[in-house]
Amino acid sequence: KLENLVAGDILIADVKYKFQNSEKYYSSDIALTANGEVLETKNGESVFCSVRRFVSASAKKLYKGFDYAEPISKAVTVGDKSGLDSYIYSVYNSGGVSHILAISGLHLTLIAFCFQKLLVLISLSKKTASVVSSIVILGYAAFVGFTPSVTRAAIMILAIMLSRIFIERADSITMLFLALALLLVLNPYSIFSISLQLSFISCLAILVSTPIMDKIDAFFEIKRDLTENRIVKLLLSLANAVISPAIMSFSATVFSFFIILTTFDSVSYVS
Repeated sequence: KLENLVAGDILIADVKYKFQNSEKYYSSDIALTANGEVLETKNGESVFCSVRRFVSASAKKLYKGFDYAEPISKAVTVGDKSGLDSYIYSVYNSGGVSHILAISGLHLTLIAFCFQKLLVLISLSKKTASVVSSIVILGYAAFVGFTPSVTRAAIMILAIMLSRIFIERADSITMLFLALALLLVLNPYSIFSISLQLSFISCLAILVSTPIMDKIDAFFEIKRDLTENRIVKLLLSLANAVISPAIMSFSATVFSFFIILTTFDSVSYVS
């Protein structure tokens, strides 16, 4: 059955292809569309297919009895939007947060930088944390199927991570713009893609807010060194673990406010 399929499964079908000639399709690297009848389905045999199937089955079991929780959870974790209907889209659109239903720059940015911050918090160096975070981002991009939006976001984030590994943090913004230039050389039409715009602006927001987060990290580190109470040390670490991702999320929301408002005609105060 088609509703039980995951990315990576095989469809055998009789299809007719149609050439597309519009900015809407070209911005997503789509030159052909197809219509047809599915004749046979086969389960994919890769590790990623097995994991996607496990996540899908777990969501179905976990959210049994909740009509909309299952399709939303699958959309924001494995990129499977097949269960979303017009009502869900209308609810998210009215709140100005419909973009979070499609895995793109906002998701990967928060995953990468929050993961990096947590690694630094457990005493890994920033360069080591950047290397591990880069591997995590590549793995997650492969997991959700290297869609155009995810691929673009991954390239931008990897450019920033590489700059943190090999050069000073001050050059991270330069690396971000170089990644954007590379993407536009490969596909100039991608400038019209809302996912590219959100990917770029979210990464830029994180970089601009990094000095603030560095000062907060230094503040909590000094406070931890000044106390011998283990409970106080733990509370300070937890506070830092909450405040830094909150600043990242707030920065990304502020920077992307205009794009979201002009694209979706509304924005959520708590997005």
